Amino acid sequence: FGPNNEGLRRATGEFVAYLGHDDLWFPWHLSSLVDVVDRTGADFAYGGVVFMGPDGPREAYGNRKVHAQVSVSPPSGWLHRRTIADACGPWREPALEPIGTDVGFQARAFLAGYRFEPSRRVSVLKFPSHWWKLYARHDYPQEQYLGRMQED
Repeated sequence: FGPNNEGLRRATGEFVAYLGHDDLWFPWHLSSLVDVVDRTGADFAYGGVVFMGPDGPREAYGNRKVHAQVSVSPPSGWLHRRTIADACGPWREPALEPIGTDVGFQARAFLAGYRFEPSRRVSVLKFPSHWWKLYARHDYPQEQYLGRMQED
């Protein structure tokens, strides 16, 4: 929650997007989310996020319409108006947010009446550290996937 709040504090633009330290955005990620905002007037746009395990894709999130009980996608899939944080508050400490810091932030924005819209396009690869044991490795899977993205 700390780095996200520091990013919000420093943000000066109209929108905020997050990129987790071990996630990868496809080249079209930001443009597809800005397109959603431009087309629909949404306050919070989100793209499809595929969770990558050592054996390949395991889960995907982000293509369903949101309601307050569903996490639309992990933060690396988000683009939202900066003013949401001003109105709903910053990310809360994990001990104060029993449903998770990301789900709590989304839920507060949704319950405040902000409009959420999906891009319906996969634009993020997420590599959950505990699946990969990333902190014990020297060969990070992101490098291979990034190389494949650049070649394609």
